[in-house]
Amino acid sequence: MKNNYTTPLAWRAGILLPVIIFVLPGFYSGIMAQDAIQVNTRPTLQEISNQVTKSTGDGRFVSITGITPGNEPDQAVSVGVECKSEILEHIEVHPTSNGNAIIQYLPKKGASGIALVTVTVTDNAPVPASVSRTFSIIVNKVGTAALPEAVTVPARNTFILRAHPNPSYSATRITFKTDEAEENAQLEVYSVSGAKLQNLFNGKTEAGRTYNLSFSRKDLPSGTYLLKLTTAKETKTLQVVLSK
Repeated sequence: MKNNYTTPLAWRAGILLPVIIFVLPGFYSGIMAQDAIQVNTRPTLQEISNQVTKSTGDGRFVSITGITPGNEPDQAVSVGVECKSEILEHIEVHPTSNGNAIIQYLPKKGASGIALVTVTVTDNAPVPASVSRTFSIIVNKVGTAALPEAVTVPARNTFILRAHPNPSYSATRITFKTDEAEENAQLEVYSVSGAKLQNLFNGKTEAGRTYNLSFSRKDLPSGTYLLKLTTAKETKTLQVVLSK
């Protein structure tokens, strides 16, 4: 005799399968629609040029532009600034209007070094998004050769400071050139807080000649450092990362 219980089971499967097929597309569509609603684009902020100044004890200003909430114009944004350096008395940011803001900072009188500054723009979405830009403030003592503030030096192909690989897991090769023959070119290493750590080169250079140095983890712990190349007329900085 045949087992008559197979017929009800097959009947149930025939009913459930169309229901599952019908329900699942709607379920996934709901998930996709929910994900689409939760997408929040990042705010925008233009790149900020490095600053060169002297430690006269006077306040300085930097203009920043291109601040928007991204593709959500109804959102508001906040602008923050962070700098861990002992060469600045204080630093603060003041949003103005039309996507602009002003950074005000005060170098310590008589101080010198490099301050690494990070500006962050954050929107007010339920899941906030943000964007950050980092730039350097190079502070020279009064009486030392430096770029006059707000003066742009024409770009030249022979004033070069590079590091490869960067980041580096063992050693990085530093390449630099100067535009002119220099009597006292300096290549120095700074921490991100602006403290001078090493002097890699101090001496004469020939115009357009390539100089190579090695910079490795055996010299300093893993971390982020700033290289500063200084000549009588120009200054150039480069951020390098030494990793484990």
